[in-house]
Amino acid sequence: MALDDTDEETGCLEYARGSHQWRPISHLENASDHSEISDVDGGMSSFHSSDETSYRDGLSTAAKLACIINPMDTIASAPTKEGYAILHHQDVWHGSGANISTTQHRRALVAHYIRGDVTFKDNVGRINNGNGPFGNASYIYGRYKKYNRVDLDESFFPIIYGPARTEWIEEFLRQ
Repeated sequence: MALDDTDEETGCLEYARGSHQWRPISHLENASDHSEISDVDGGMSSFHSSDETSYRDGLSTAAKLACIINPMDTIASAPTKEGYAILHHQDVWHGSGANISTTQHRRALVAHYIRGDVTFKDNVGRINNGNGPFGNASYIYGRYKKYNRVDLDESFFPIIYGPARTEWIEEFLRQ
């Protein structure tokens, strides 16, 4: 949910139109032959760059594999008014650039709604062999990964729906 109005200057959310139809490139992460991929630095399935030099690097790789000739032509900005929320599926390529405004903030409340059985992937056979700053987890989720564990910590990822709800969620909701 946007806590401030966002536009291109403040780095509003961007989407790659049609990317929900591209084959996820995660199928290449465990492949022994990576000849289909070039210039990939561990950010294969992320719209975000691990070194923040270009948040569109992963998009370019995915677009190339989907035979998209001009991937930058697929990008559409989504300016958002304060108080409005945007929902999208995880497989839609999305991201935002830096806030270059000297007078406006770009603040937001972000929630990720994921299944309760999701785990981090092991480092075995991965392209960067777990040598990134957060192992093989992206810099978005990797900061929540516990050492030598693949389960999601319910302190950060509470299970809010279903019979296996996080124990403390009922008490939290009563407050």
